[in-house]
Amino acid sequence: MSIARRAGQYSLVAALAISLVASPAFAQSEVDPRSLMTTPVWLLRGTQPVSQGTGFFFASTTPSNEIETVFLVTNYHVITGHAPPSRRRNGDHIRLILHRNQDDLRDVQAVDLPLYDERDQPRWITSDRTPNADVVLVPLPRQAYERIRLLVFTEAHTRGDIRIRPSSG
Repeated sequence: MSIARRAGQYSLVAALAISLVASPAFAQSEVDPRSLMTTPVWLLRGTQPVSQGTGFFFASTTPSNEIETVFLVTNYHVITGHAPPSRRRNGDHIRLILHRNQDDLRDVQAVDLPLYDERDQPRWITSDRTPNADVVLVPLPRQAYERIRLLVFTEAHTRGDIRIRPSSG
């Protein structure tokens, strides 16, 4: 499939997603906060979309439960276009969505993050102990979310009882 046709399909998917979020049915007052801890992730090469995946936000915290660092947790293949530990890459940056207002799902902000620094080194983290793991952490710069009450998973979410709901698995 040609790049132009693939880009057109991504544009159609993005337009559909925006129209769904913009519909009155999605301006709900009761949204499970965990839904806002996830995001679509687009891999781009320049201005061209290459692929799309998903991710979620996780934060490391201080002993007093203050956020230290926010990470996008996603798959290695989402940000490179290849299974680990391949060093090939299909894109140079990713785009993700942050919800600015929990009560208005239409109020979002797109954030573009470069995947490589000026020395061409990855800006994301993989596991040294398990290099074939298909998971990466992408640190979010504080300025990307400093004016947003970003909802994130923390270690505290791993404690206690978990209620299973439809589509939780």
